[in-house]
Amino acid sequence: LSDIMWSRLLEVEHLGGVFVGLTDNVEANLSQWQALFDEETPDEVPWPDNLHEKCTGLELGLLLESLRPDGIVRNVQRQVREKLGDKFLEPPPLDLQQCYDDSAPNVPLIFVLTMGADPMAELMKLAVSKGMGDAVSAISLGQGQGPKAVTGIKGGTDTG
Repeated sequence: LSDIMWSRLLEVEHLGGVFVGLTDNVEANLSQWQALFDEETPDEVPWPDNLHEKCTGLELGLLLESLRPDGIVRNVQRQVREKLGDKFLEPPPLDLQQCYDDSAPNVPLIFVLTMGADPMAELMKLAVSKGMGDAVSAISLGQGQGPKAVTGIKGGTDTG
């Protein structure tokens, strides 16, 4: 364990409750904790002293933050799924017509996309249906395109 991990475990232990004696447990069962640390999905395997069964989702999240910060996202997703359902984890489908309805001439639509997302065909279809196919200006940011985007946004805001 790194010094940072150990410090985090000490902080968690100060919370009391299920964490009382945590650092003693880690010292006494170091090989089991090492195996947990090396596990690809630590939140899905048994923990030393069955700690995973004694902890709430939030408490397990605190332990993951201490030992395996990369497991936090999965932990939070699991808690959201269990408490609220999958619909709170899935982004709603993009409704360009609704976006257009919510926009105004002085409020441009700006798309910030994740890798692999490409709404251009859908955007052009909406633009053509509104008789604005020739007015669409698409700029892919990167390689110095920022100033062009700023100019386009300013122009669109000023002239609609």
